[in-house]
Amino acid sequence: EVFEKEGYINFCGVRNNATNDTFNDTLYIYWKDAKDGKFKCVKTTGFTTKPGKKAVLNETGKVNSKGVAIVKEGWYKDVWHIGIHAKGKKSEHKALRQDSGVTQPITITRDKTQFGKKGNYELRILTDTTETGIFYTNMHRSGNPQGNNVNGWSEGCQVFKKEKEFAEMLSLADFAASKGQKKFSYFLTNQSTFDREGV
Repeated sequence: EVFEKEGYINFCGVRNNATNDTFNDTLYIYWKDAKDGKFKCVKTTGFTTKPGKKAVLNETGKVNSKGVAIVKEGWYKDVWHIGIHAKGKKSEHKALRQDSGVTQPITITRDKTQFGKKGNYELRILTDTTETGIFYTNMHRSGNPQGNNVNGWSEGCQVFKKEKEFAEMLSLADFAASKGQKKFSYFLTNQSTFDREGV
């Protein structure tokens, strides 16, 4: 479903097949321009749809015992609203978030076979073990890391590396909310499908 009302925005995440703990995925934010009726698009260049190495290996000891969350590819309607990520923590900031009773569920996969491993790891995105619910897999920013590694910035969330790109997304979301779009939907696909079929 594509939202075409004035000011409304659409999100499409494109997952890179490489799982090397880097911000190597892409987010497209697009909307229908009220003046010329054509779609406009912003492409994010530093983004991840995959959890970082620290989360996959559970190096912090804080990951769900069933394994780290990985959002399953698919279409999710009304999955986020504007709220606060990491509320009460040093890293809290305005973001798009899930909330029970406010937003719709999302489907994730889990894999804990990597827990406790050292060094090299393999992020396995399974399709046969899924859960659907409110897991607070938000869309937020990282702490603007100097390197390109995701590390612990994502434990299933969709995360921006660059504060500037994140701020631009929030500005678009705020404008959309002012036009009546209070909840935001998400389409997540992979690079191979996107290259073949586009959005």
